[in-house]
Parts: sequence; structure tokens; C-alpha cells
Amino acid sequence: MLLLLALFFGVSLAQRPSNASICDYYAQQYFGTNNSNTQLQLVQGIVSLAFGGAFNLSNISSNVIGILNPSAFDGTPVDLRPWFNGSIESTNLNNQPVGIDWLDDGGTDPLYTFLSGATTTVVFSSNTTNHRIFSHFFLAFSHIFGCSNPPASTSTGPPLNLAYVHKYMNLNYTDIGYFIAQIGAASLHYGFSTEDTTTLGTQWNSLYNVRCASPITQNPALGPQLLSLCQADSCPLAEPNSDCAAYVNLTSNGGSGSVSQSASASATPISATFTPTTVAPTSSAAATTSAAATSNSSTPSSTLSAGAIAGIVIGAIVVLLLAIIAIVLCLRKRKPYAEERQSHPSPPMYAGPRVPEKTDVYASQHPAAAEMESPRSGRSPAPQYASPNPSIPGVAELGSYEHRQSRHPPPQPDQWGRI
Repeated sequence: MLLLLALFFGVSLAQRPSNASICDYYAQQYFGTNNSNTQLQLVQGIVSLAFGGAFNLSNISSNVIGILNPSAFDGTPVDLRPWFNGSIESTNLNNQPVGIDWLDDGGTDPLYTFLSGATTTVVFSSNTTNHRIFSHFFLAFSHIFGCSNPPASTSTGPPLNLAYVHKYMNLNYTDIGYFIAQIGAASLHYGFSTEDTTTLGTQWNSLYNVRCASPITQNPALGPQLLSLCQADSCPLAEPNSDCAAYVNLTSNGGSGSVSQSASASATPISATFTPTTVAPTSSAAATTSAAATSNSSTPSSTLSAGAIAGIVIGAIVVLLLAIIAIVLCLRKRKPYAEERQSHPSPPMYAGPRVPEKTDVYASQHPAAAEMESPRSGRSPAPQYASPNPSIPGVAELGSYEHRQSRHPPPQPDQWGRI
């Protein structure tokens, strides 16, 4: 019982406090200390593992396959490499689709070198698109996970709107769902709780993996933004509100020539702890790939989520059940002791003899002393035993006066009258 309680309370105390950010908490848990270096290592580890997969690494879940590796999601085949290797014209450069190879510096090789422990950080050659896009991912997820010491931004231009960046990618629900799932699987490997991972995945899917989502204000300085990255016709429509007209003629700042004043005024505000960022346009590359879908996700709420509340309720029920079990066990231990005492009763307490009350029956059987010699008593008088020798007095004569006189006659006076 004590072991069960210890295990239960150990699990309960291991839950992330609501006032601790995901990044700071798991950097402390995984590396034993929380600072800018461990926070960066945590983020680089998750991003590298999510994109590269397990490769030849040990102790990695089979669910970690890698965003840059072909696989399946919910039974549907998926391959995101064409959006990264430039084989399709999907990058939005000045509102025109172009093909850009974002893996021009070894692709996933620097990721595996870091994951194997050969380097302390992910190392790319500078001025490469490989370096540019992964530096962006490391910065974006540092903000998404709430790192208190994120790396400095290398972008010189304003952040681009996510819907605008992914305008020519035509991503569907499977593509974005697989991306999010791989980030979640890699997070679990680095110690994230199932609750935190599930909460993040649910948030990301509801914000980005829907079609025609209404404008949302993540950063008041940027105003309402369009965040639907799933823009294929097969994508599920956003609920409860959708605004497909807002996604016509998208601009880099998130606006649209078709957005009405009413749609803009009804933009839904969300937590803005983190500023969404994307790769700013340059002379060589102007937009990110589909992997930037999660780079601008909303920050986890500082309040308790539905999952956290459910966890607290379940925890309380478990504690109550453990208390009931403990009480039942105590009662079972006391029951054999009570049965043993019944099988070996204590010796009786002896009291003085009880004198029955005097009743008529008792009186009739035991006459009073005054009546024992009377004729009415119904008993014969005690016999008077005579002595067989006349010179020896009988029992009845032993105490008589005559007997005492006969045994001791009075002295007779002599001749002179003396006694």
C-alpha cells in the first residue's frame, strides 16, 4: 500500500506546474539545469529528431520516423520531401511560386551528427538555405515552447503571414497532421508528458490544420492574422466560424483584398505570449516551407487546460480509492484478532454464592430453627441417647445441673464443723 501511494504521489508531483513554461521545465528535467544552453539543446534535439527520425540511433520510439522520410499518417501515405528539396514550386517568393532546395548543406546529416553526440549544437555552413531554415525552426520552437532565453533572431525583415507563406503548397490534412505528429513523438522522447504533448497537438491542429479559419490576433502589433495552412479543397472546414473569402488575394502581412470590415472586426484574439515568426524574404529565398506551419503556433495557455483539470480530478479519485483500500485492509487485519479473542474467552469472574430468596417452597423444605423441634415441624425430635453404663451420664445429661452436682459433691463439714 505504501509503495502504491509513493508511486502515485511521485507521478502527481512530476506534473509540470501551470506557471512553468514547457521549455524551462523540461530543460531542467532532462538536463538537470535550466539556462540558455540547455533550452537550445532541448529545442534543437526535438526539431532534429522530428525531421531526421531515429536513423541508426538507439532507444528511440518506432513512432519517430522523421518529417523528411516517407511514411503514412492515419493509413494514408505521406512524403513531405518535395516541399523541402525544391522538386516542386511551392515556395512563395514575392507572391510567385518557386522551387528552392532547403537542404543544400547535407540535409539531415548535421542533425544526426548532433543527435549522436558528436557535436554540442547543430552545425550548418553559414549562408546556406539549410542553415537558414533550421535556424528559423530553432527560434520558432523556442518561442512556441516558451523558452525564457530563446536564441537571437537573425531575420532583418518583418514576419510573414503563415497563410501567405504556404499559399502555393496546397497542403492537405494528412501532410500537416504528419508534421505535427512527428514533433509530438520527438517531444515525448525528450521527456514531455503525454498531457502536454496532446495539448500542443490539439492546439496546432485546431489552428493550422483546418481550412478558411477566421482571422486570429496573436500579436496586437500585427493585428488579425490568417493561420489556415491546410488550404487544399479536402481540408476540413474551420469550426465554429470560417471565412474562405479572407484567403483570396493574400498579402504578406496577412491581409486580403476580400476581407470585409466585419470579418476583420470579429477577429478572435488568442494568447500572445510568443511572437510568431517566419523566414523573412531575401534575395535568395523569400519564404519558408510547409515545416514552418508550426513555427507560429499559439503559445500554450498559462491556465489549466481541460486535460490538466481531468488529470487533477482523476488524481483525486485515485487518492480516494487508495484511502478506501487502506481502511478496508485495516478492518480485515482487526477481524481475525476479534475472532481469536472469541475463540479464547477470558476466565469468568467469580462472585460470592448467591442466596436464593426465601420463598414458600424453601420455607416448607427448611423450617426455621424455632420450629425444628416443634410438633408442627413434621420432624421427629432429636433422639436422647442413653449411656450404656449407668454410671456414665447420657448425652442429654452431660450439661444438666444434677450431673455437675453428682460429679462434684459439695464438701461435708468435719466433726468440728470445719469444711
